[in-house]
Amino acid sequence: PCDRENDVGICSGLETCSGTGGWSDCDALEPIVEICDELDNNCDGTIDEPGATGCELYYKDHDSDGVGSESHSKCLCAPNTDYPTQSTGDCNDLNPSVGPGQLEFCNGMDDDCDMIVDSENSLGCVQYYRDQDGDGWGKTVDTKCLCSTVGLYSATAFGDCDDESGQTYPGSMEICN
Repeated sequence: PCDRENDVGICSGLETCSGTGGWSDCDALEPIVEICDELDNNCDGTIDEPGATGCELYYKDHDSDGVGSESHSKCLCAPNTDYPTQSTGDCNDLNPSVGPGQLEFCNGMDDDCDMIVDSENSLGCVQYYRDQDGDGWGKTVDTKCLCSTVGLYSATAFGDCDDESGQTYPGSMEICN
């Protein structure tokens, strides 16, 4: 046996007896930095290890929804069972119904990973009308579909003809003024 060694690693090989009674040169490869080529270029016993030249980022996908979390990545030559996807952006990688492109529901979670919990027009939203005067009645023309009240969008009843006066709304007592 014989070795070729440099600052990258050590590759082992053989010297053979030549027909003239001497030994041939060592047939070991010169160790080089590992590259993605399905060979053990640095002779460390591992083929295409993480971080090899030419690697690409792959992400863990705990919930198997095809999208991983940016906080769990490795530079690999090919996907593996632990890091199977190159898609990232999953904000809850333990729930397969949460991820980029999912529908947003009124449930207190960020279902579509847009960093907004229960955004306007989420599934299950309620029509809220702007109620400037706080009388419980809103203007018919100023409405938002929300999961809960937000600011002046607090009335579920509409038809207020004077949203500047808390005394004027459908069904209020008529007064001489």
